[in-house]
Amino acid sequence: MMTEINLPKIAVIGVGGAGINIVKHMQELDLKGIDFIVANTDAQSLAHVENATKINLGKNITQGFGAGGDPIIGEKSAEESMDEIIEAISPYQMIFITAGMGGGTGSGAGSIIGKVAKDQGVLSVGIITRPFEFEGRKRTAVADEAIEKFRSSVDAYMILQNEKLFEIFDDDITQLEAFHKADELITNSLKGITDIIVSHGQINLDFADLRAILKDAGQIVLNSAIEEGEDRAKKVAESVLENPLLDQGNIAGANQVLMQISGGNDVKLKEIKEITSAIREHLPQFGNMIFGTNFKEEMHGKIHISLIAGGLNEGQSMPEKEDEKKTLSSFIFSKKTTVIPEKIEEKKEETISETTTASEDFNDLKKFFAFETETKIEEENKEQEKLKFQLKLKNLAKRLFLKRLIAMKKILQMNQSFH
Repeated sequence: MMTEINLPKIAVIGVGGAGINIVKHMQELDLKGIDFIVANTDAQSLAHVENATKINLGKNITQGFGAGGDPIIGEKSAEESMDEIIEAISPYQMIFITAGMGGGTGSGAGSIIGKVAKDQGVLSVGIITRPFEFEGRKRTAVADEAIEKFRSSVDAYMILQNEKLFEIFDDDITQLEAFHKADELITNSLKGITDIIVSHGQINLDFADLRAILKDAGQIVLNSAIEEGEDRAKKVAESVLENPLLDQGNIAGANQVLMQISGGNDVKLKEIKEITSAIREHLPQFGNMIFGTNFKEEMHGKIHISLIAGGLNEGQSMPEKEDEKKTLSSFIFSKKTTVIPEKIEEKKEETISETTTASEDFNDLKKFFAFETETKIEEENKEQEKLKFQLKLKNLAKRLFLKRLIAMKKILQMNQSFH
């Protein structure tokens, strides 16, 4: 008899027309472990969605005819339908909110739904889009104001810039094709994250890991990539580090990363090291990286990465660190941030064959775990001793300063007594 695995309940909520389009695209794929909810002030758009919980926002306010591009109406409509929203999201541990900013419903209702989820203790992640410049200054201004509200209403959010579609697609692409490509990018990223939760691999990631990265994370990068053939490890690492549609664009400034490496049973241990080292290079010295692996025969010849980067310094790039470049062996096999010294790395590499696979050498990973943990503890102890010494110096300086003040006071008192 197989043991039943208790998985977290996850839902994707499409808010407004743009959000609902993303939900429709996701429904075309075989996504395991995801439910769908759609919410709109336009009753007609809801009628064209199947296999989803439907919320007709603000029935009394809009009569089902939409928000007319007014975010205030979108906001009031969500407030009117608060009970329905709470009922729809309460069964879930995590929700993804997809919405287009700049219109009425997505701009106004998106932040309300995010806040409700957060207040209910549901992990909330927003994936929102910013309009094209040609859509006009008013729509852009509405979007920017809505984005500011949305930021604080969810645990984590990702902004996709429609304007960047011009940079990555041919000039002759149609608007429908461009939007379809953008929806595809979002869908693939979300699928990669949900696969982390529902799949069982050699090194497992669980919902607690996901929550640790996303809870109150602010702006995030969410991306996935797949490569095969020569230099596949290098190529897949480069691909997953960049998402041209994102407001942030890359993981520069992130202080924590969660990543799943999937592929066939032919994935080599040195390829795992190459990927984790490439990602680690973009993190600060004490940045946290959690990763899991899931290898199966049907993925033979391929490497797939799903990545979440959180704690981003918005608009800032991480300065290059020479020390970190020299110690590319700093990478993580478990759920702890640890470092492997160069001399140990070299010794290990002598014992790893060029043809060794990740699944064959899984026991070697366990040997790394023990050493990495001991090394990290030793480093932390040294850091604590350093802090204690600095504290002693500060206390000594304070005592000397007080003694000097007391001595000066006595001298002044003596001078006054002579006069």
